[in-house]
Amino acid sequence: MSTFGSLGHSDIDILALSVRDRESRRLIGEAITAYRGGALRSAVMSTWIAVAYDIIAKAREIAGQGEASPKAFIKKLDDAIAANDKRKFQTIESELLTEANSGLQLLAPHEYEALVRLQTDRHLCAHPAFVVEDELYQPSPELVRAHIVHALQYLLIHARYRAKALSPDSTLIC
Repeated sequence: MSTFGSLGHSDIDILALSVRDRESRRLIGEAITAYRGGALRSAVMSTWIAVAYDIIAKAREIAGQGEASPKAFIKKLDDAIAANDKRKFQTIESELLTEANSGLQLLAPHEYEALVRLQTDRHLCAHPAFVVEDELYQPSPELVRAHIVHALQYLLIHARYRAKALSPDSTLIC
């Protein structure tokens, strides 16, 4: 792990300090602690929790600005929360990255793909009964570190804004 100067901070520490949302920073901090402690499956799951929380927090802010797609997503989420509908929670979580990518337009294509890999690994870590007998999924430290760095670089350190917007002639403005 590389360090910067004599501060003894790793690049993950520097990135984590740049996370704008306080709760997202706390959640990714849990993932980093688990990673450093060797609890690699826990680190993957905690990274996913930070990503999911951050997407929802950004969706709430964008919805507050009156945009239709984020408002519809937040209404669906709030309705599921009010009804304590576990099936809807599962559906919302399984579609969360698609929503962040298409509906909220928070992610570039390569960012979306990296976070899909995180979500896939999260499922392998959270549902060990779904793997072959005697072969419990164990992510490598390098893979876990990559998931944490991708979550930080591609989502958590960015402000709550729409990454892409459509102009009146439907061309992308970056």
